[in-house]
Amino acid sequence: MCTGGSGRRNTAKRRGTLHADDTTIADAVHRPVTDHSRDGAEPQHFLYARLAAHELLAAPALLADPTPLIGRTHRELFTHALNRLHRTDARYTPLLCALGLAQGRCLPDQDAVWACAADGLTSAGVSDIHAGIAGLVRDVAPYLALDHEHGQSVYRLAHRTFTEHFTTSPDAPTAHAAITRALTEHARHTLETRASEGGANLRPEDLSPYTRHYLTAHARLGHTAGALGTLADHTDVLDNLDLTSITTNTLHPDLAPGDQPPAIAGTVLFHSHVHETGTDLPGFDSLGQRRWWRRLGTTYIQGTPPPAEALTRSSQTWSPTLTAGIVRRREPHLQLAGHTSAVKAVAAFVALDGTPPPRHRLQ
Repeated sequence: MCTGGSGRRNTAKRRGTLHADDTTIADAVHRPVTDHSRDGAEPQHFLYARLAAHELLAAPALLADPTPLIGRTHRELFTHALNRLHRTDARYTPLLCALGLAQGRCLPDQDAVWACAADGLTSAGVSDIHAGIAGLVRDVAPYLALDHEHGQSVYRLAHRTFTEHFTTSPDAPTAHAAITRALTEHARHTLETRASEGGANLRPEDLSPYTRHYLTAHARLGHTAGALGTLADHTDVLDNLDLTSITTNTLHPDLAPGDQPPAIAGTVLFHSHVHETGTDLPGFDSLGQRRWWRRLGTTYIQGTPPPAEALTRSSQTWSPTLTAGIVRRREPHLQLAGHTSAVKAVAAFVALDGTPPPRHRLQ
């Protein structure tokens, strides 16, 4: 996992002024940048000098011997910083891991999303994750950047090599599965809380934009650790997620046929019909329609109707119940609806990173 052992913040260690003469400081910073004697060392750039200087400020003992900083790559220097930061405050480790595995432009502190994702990655003895964010932003400033997405401020790691430290870890799928569980439970609790407070006509917008748009991506990235099953087991949350995100991740080339649970594949099967019907069906709100099309799609995916679902507190209306059905099973695919003429040509586009397009079927 991305987390380490437990620990407490040493409040006596603060970034401050180095008590050394200018020559000593200049030599300590100059050596890590110019000494490339280690085999395979990469030429260093301004970012490296900035990070090395920050490590010197955080550990003044390195002024006398900066050898631990010499000849390192950006990623290795970041690993050195992670070990130091974990000794400072064990809460920093899961918080940084959550940023490294985040999707989109990264994680907002708003709606407790960052803390919730990090909490899913904590080890025994680490608690009160949200309270560690303020200290992290202060102590890890050179490694963080502030960005903006979906009308919210989000925090992200400042360099791609920092992110790769987490995304290339063999434990990344397990970590994504843990984030999926944490965000799914957080979303379910949010929906139930809004309903218990008397909220009528609950909308997907009641969930955090990050959860709506990226929870399915975490589930896909953690599918080998059971993350898609976790999401499929919480259909009240699934019905509130962004349909485009569900479709894109369900039909992603990373997933083999059969990897998608029926509830998720069924959501994709009639994706276009949800948009076409809008709120025109009598007695249906938008979530009622989502449930109806999802359950009908699930029936086609598995060939039999899905089990009955309990009415949750967040369910304002309930769609008619499909009690029996005999249909021809279908594989999950995206229906390209709205075209009624003959098809003369089909074009497929490949993403800039070489990712092939999802599977489509003309209908």
